[in-house]
Amino acid sequence: MPSINTKQFDGFKPFYTPDDAEVCGGHVDIEFPTAAFAANDLIRLTTIQAGIRIPDYKVVFPDIDTGAGFAWSIGELNAAGTDLAVVWASGITVGQTSGVHRPTTGAHFESDSTVDRRIAIKVTTAAAGYAGAGKRGIAVFDLQA
Repeated sequence: MPSINTKQFDGFKPFYTPDDAEVCGGHVDIEFPTAAFAANDLIRLTTIQAGIRIPDYKVVFPDIDTGAGFAWSIGELNAAGTDLAVVWASGITVGQTSGVHRPTTGAHFESDSTVDRRIAIKVTTAAAGYAGAGKRGIAVFDLQA
């Protein structure tokens, strides 16, 4: 299964960002494909523009694994878009059962907000039994200008 892009990453669906100091939520819909993810596949979420800070985020996944193998990381893509250059969190197992991932460090807040950042999820361990076809998840980024 190749890596996938969300509609927000490709620009088919808007990703809202704040225009002043208030915090607003930027939502990214994740549509799980029919084919299973393999290790090192990417789910490219969105681009967060320069000048925007990320005080918080959460990722909600349905149960997409009939076993207990699925694990992933989240962070910022490298220039080529082929891997994570900056990892915000790793060893995340949300998706083995339905649940919510919330950050436990401030790595996302410390990211360089003077440049655009392309945010992605990297599958680090494939699902033991993929059950994600047709299911949807969501990533919500709290953003501040």
